[in-house]
Amino acid sequence: MELYKTQIPEVNEVENLHDFYTYRVSEEEGRKTVKISIPKSKFIRLLKRAGFYKFYIDGLNASIVRVSSNKILTINEDLVFSLVKEYINALPVRTITIDVSKKEQLTEDITPQRIIDALIDSTTGLSHKSTFFHLDKIEAGELLHDDDGVKYFYFNNTVVRIRQGEKPQLIPYENLNKKVWQANIIDRDYTPLETGGLFGDYFEIPTKKGFFEQFFEKITGQDEQRKKSLMSMLGYLLHNFFDTNLFAIWITDVNAEFEARAGRTGKGLLVKAMRQMCNRDYYKDKTLVSVKGNTFSEFNEKRYSDVEVNTQVISIEDMKKIKPDALITDITEGIDVRKMYTDTFRHLAKFYISTNFAPSFESQSDVGRAKIFELANYYRADYTPMDEFRRNGKGVWFFGNDFTEQDWNEFYSFMIRCANEYIQNGITEAEDINFTERSLLEQTNEDFLFFIGEQFADFVNSAPLKMGTFKKISYDTVKDRDRTPHSSELFAQYMLKYDNTLSWTKDKSSIFWRWVRLYCQKKSIQYCEKKSVQEFYIFPDSHTLQQCKMQQEKYNTKK
Repeated sequence: MELYKTQIPEVNEVENLHDFYTYRVSEEEGRKTVKISIPKSKFIRLLKRAGFYKFYIDGLNASIVRVSSNKILTINEDLVFSLVKEYINALPVRTITIDVSKKEQLTEDITPQRIIDALIDSTTGLSHKSTFFHLDKIEAGELLHDDDGVKYFYFNNTVVRIRQGEKPQLIPYENLNKKVWQANIIDRDYTPLETGGLFGDYFEIPTKKGFFEQFFEKITGQDEQRKKSLMSMLGYLLHNFFDTNLFAIWITDVNAEFEARAGRTGKGLLVKAMRQMCNRDYYKDKTLVSVKGNTFSEFNEKRYSDVEVNTQVISIEDMKKIKPDALITDITEGIDVRKMYTDTFRHLAKFYISTNFAPSFESQSDVGRAKIFELANYYRADYTPMDEFRRNGKGVWFFGNDFTEQDWNEFYSFMIRCANEYIQNGITEAEDINFTERSLLEQTNEDFLFFIGEQFADFVNSAPLKMGTFKKISYDTVKDRDRTPHSSELFAQYMLKYDNTLSWTKDKSSIFWRWVRLYCQKKSIQYCEKKSVQEFYIFPDSHTLQQCKMQQEKYNTKK
């Protein structure tokens, strides 16, 4: 029979809290005392009560996790016992009275330390792997995640939910109906400064411009539409949802001249900003993974070896000159992640690619899998954001010790507005500034662009019925005839003026006409070829060779 020293309303609660161990009277050195033991079945009950579960991260191997206030933390077995000790130390003291005989009673306090001593004595048996087999399993459906039209940001003190058609909302973790990985929680508080940040409230995202937003406006040319465009692209990358059409965000410089492409325009700082929104531990977590672009090779099977199962964004920084079609499969169908001593797994992630070159998109499928943004050349190697943004006489190091609580809140508010821009309006594409010219320059040469621009100018700006017809005769034929080529003999004209620009190839004619086709494609000039008679037509409004021929006949008749 078990009695309690005082009969208080909390007795049943205390008893329930202490139901994970057993006790009996034991005699030690001639003195009767209470001996505590912790059977495995009761220990498992304690683990469940303290929030321990198992979760199959890869579908095969179980990890031990702990859930507290809907936050999930992956832990190892050593940490299990440390956390159990913390749980026990917080228990109230339990006072028990045991009838040892009809005339004798034993009354003792069972303190947290006595329970911990019993736990230590039983650790060898309780820590066996089989103990954790009996924990309840967290199913994938119990996890909170972004959805179509819904984005979550997790902070230490609150969850920010952005949903299409609504204002953002602050939600306490206790009010969530699903669980959140601790690794996805930004290790700072967020309080909207202009609204007070009342929990549960829908709120207007503060619009006060902090240092980062001012920097952002400079790299977008202080153009409101371009600012919204880049904001929507960052919002797309931060949206952890993949059941949609996927594409890569390509960030490059606006400079058209090769010698001006020295980088340092802000591409790297955008990556740092996204990493602040993705990773709890800036240096260790892998929600955003960086890959060196100057050594990147599509033929390297381990090019994505740093990617983990929770990676959301792959940032390829300072990408060397590469054909974008080499990345199409990675972007749309996922990547194969190969690591040392582990099985290969397939993974979907979003791509942020920065480069000092203009990527060459030669097909519609390439173009459809890319959103391109050209950064203004406001910053450079000798004028950085630290030179512009200063406080107390020194430059502010973004996201470092120089950032105050207000700086962080202004930064978070801006990044939340980026995500909101994408959720509400989708991607807003920016107009081409110098990208087409840069792309053509990198794939042809400056002399060709000057020449072809002059030749095509009249046709491109002409009335619909005017068109150009260029006979694709060889330069050697013209030269042998010892006469000046006719104006329609485009290749021959080019070779007489710029023959040295194709000295590197034997197939000069083929390369030249490939450049002409590329020029037409980049400049949206419609064209067609009649290969049987080696003729090349350009025209503003026709789509077939037959239409082209009919227009040419009408044009010749009018002449």
